[in-house]
Amino acid sequence: MSKRGSPSEISSTSRSKKVKQMLGSCLGETLDNFSYEKVAQCYPTLAKEQPERLQQALSQVKEFLKTNTEEEFEAILEQRNILEKLDELDDIIAKAKKCQKDGHSPIQPMINVDPKTIIRAKTLPIKFEEKKNLEREFLKINQENESLMSEVRIKKKQIDCLSQSIQEIITENDKVVEVATEIPVNEMQNIIDNEYRVINNCTRDEYQVGQLYAVAEASKAETGGGEGVEVLKNEPYENAEGKGQYTYKIYHLSSKVPAIIRAIAPSGALELYEEAWNAYPHCKTVLTNGYMKDNFKLVTETMHVDNSRGEIDNALNISQDLLEKREVVIIDIANDPIEPKDYKKDQDPTLYHSEKTGRGPLKDDWIKKATPTMTCYKLVTVEFKWFGLQNKIESFIQNVMRSLFTNFHRQLFCWTDKWYGMTMDDIRAYEDKTKYDLDESRAKAPPQEET
Repeated sequence: MSKRGSPSEISSTSRSKKVKQMLGSCLGETLDNFSYEKVAQCYPTLAKEQPERLQQALSQVKEFLKTNTEEEFEAILEQRNILEKLDELDDIIAKAKKCQKDGHSPIQPMINVDPKTIIRAKTLPIKFEEKKNLEREFLKINQENESLMSEVRIKKKQIDCLSQSIQEIITENDKVVEVATEIPVNEMQNIIDNEYRVINNCTRDEYQVGQLYAVAEASKAETGGGEGVEVLKNEPYENAEGKGQYTYKIYHLSSKVPAIIRAIAPSGALELYEEAWNAYPHCKTVLTNGYMKDNFKLVTETMHVDNSRGEIDNALNISQDLLEKREVVIIDIANDPIEPKDYKKDQDPTLYHSEKTGRGPLKDDWIKKATPTMTCYKLVTVEFKWFGLQNKIESFIQNVMRSLFTNFHRQLFCWTDKWYGMTMDDIRAYEDKTKYDLDESRAKAPPQEET
């Protein structure tokens, strides 16, 4: 008798066909009994909240069950050589019938059991066990979903509790403000004056161009999606004190604070208004807030001095009283520490070398050795008139200003090759283009954010 190939290659006899038909029939009945309605009764929560997911899972299980069963059956047929034996059985029956026809006694079968009964006896217990396993898996998934929903409910309660606490804090602050309005302004007003001296490796004329370029670049980096810098005015001015360039900007800060703070913040609290009078080398900037109005003012007055290394005692010609109260802070853009989050390798003066000017890197005592040099003498005055908060807020703002001046002038130096050689006409044209770009960028819809 010749060796047979795989089941798919064996010519099917009437009995082998019947075996395969019975398999298909049994498998079909099993899968039909495994209906969506019955599964939905076992997992009512999942059927109610996510019926598509339950239907998809059921389809995948039934497809897996069908494919796996068919593959197992094919393997059994091949391993046990069933088709070949069925052919042999057909041969035996054919011979028996021939003997009977010729008058000989037929061969009596030892067992009188039909193939369908045998297959059912072997396969159904296995399939019922697989069905139970799947039901247990569905139950486990349902329990996990219930656990996740419980966690979500707990988190929601925590958020509601936090929101209530914040509202209570706001109410308390309103009471403090109400009490503070009854106190004379001179009793609660506090003013901190710091004079920052920023030494730069460039001339005063070069700095004027570099500063305007760096301001434009920084504005673009902070603007987009309805937030950032809005330039309302940028025009020449002339008054009794002199003439120069006047700018009026609004800083929109909503994206800089958490969503829950945006939801409860009063109107105008998340916007800063900046007016600047640039009569170079003297400049003055005033920063206010729409919500605090006259209770907050940040004034920066700057004198830019050529060939200076920060040694002039009174570059801004301030009064003797103010000289005694001010605190002088020397800023070394190369060696002063900065926050790790602010560090960028391409904005590190100790690494940067200008191809156009040959300046840099700035090492060790560069302030004494580098040429050319100029110094920005910046007197920063913080006025904060809210009772109980002024000391902390004013100290905080002065620390922020020091960090701001340091990082800004590190950028200005490391961008030397970008602005070096530009004229003031080039800068004014660049500012106009930047204003257009800022308006376009702010007009874009902000990205969706979960609260």
